[in-house]
This record gives sequence, structure tokens and C-alpha cells, in this order.
Amino acid sequence: MLSEQARVLAGLPLGSTRQHEPAVMVNLLGDIWFESADAVNAAELEQLSCLESVERRGEHYRLRIDRSLGSLATVLQELERQRVTPVGLSAQQATLDDVFLQLTGRALATENGKTAVAEPGS
Repeated sequence: MLSEQARVLAGLPLGSTRQHEPAVMVNLLGDIWFESADAVNAAELEQLSCLESVERRGEHYRLRIDRSLGSLATVLQELERQRVTPVGLSAQQATLDDVFLQLTGRALATENGKTAVAEPGS
């Protein structure tokens, strides 16, 4: 559970592991990476409700999405509509660090074997 992971990082004692209700874990964030020599209209991609952000580094694109597998078809349909042929397409599930950064704007940093919250710009 995320709350237990946060307690470990904060150095707090663990809580009860008793299951209160049946539950299913769903990816809240993920990334789609691809490379393309074709011109991608990032403004039109950003109009997709499943996209959080679009980053471009040369011919490499990183799309931050709300659900990695559920949004993949939507993104591919938009790229096809734009006549963009992705090369080296990959999807990546968000890590706990990714989620923490997305929610707080701060990253976790490890120094001398201890984990701490890194303030923006540090």
C-alpha cells in the first residue's frame, strides 16, 4: 500500500495490514516513449484527455499519460491521424518516485544511505 511505503520513507511504524475491503490497483500514471522523424503536432496530442504532458528531445518524445495501457490505443490513433510513424515505441509504468514527484512537485533523494525529500531546484 502506498500509505505503508510513505510510512517507511518517513521512518514511522507500520500500520495494520488487515484488508478492509477487496481492492484492485490501477496505474494512475505512465509514460509512452517513441522516436519519429515525422513532424508531430504536440498541441493536438496535448488535447487528448489521457495525456498529462508531452516532452520532445530531438526526435524522441515522452508522453506522460494517466493510464499506460488504456491510453496507448488513443495515442496511437492520434499519431496515425497525424500520419506519424513511431519508431521504437515503449510504455513504462510509473514508479513510486514518479507518482510522488507528480503529486508533490518534489523528488525523493538518497544521500549517505538515507532517503529525504529534495526541494525543487536542489
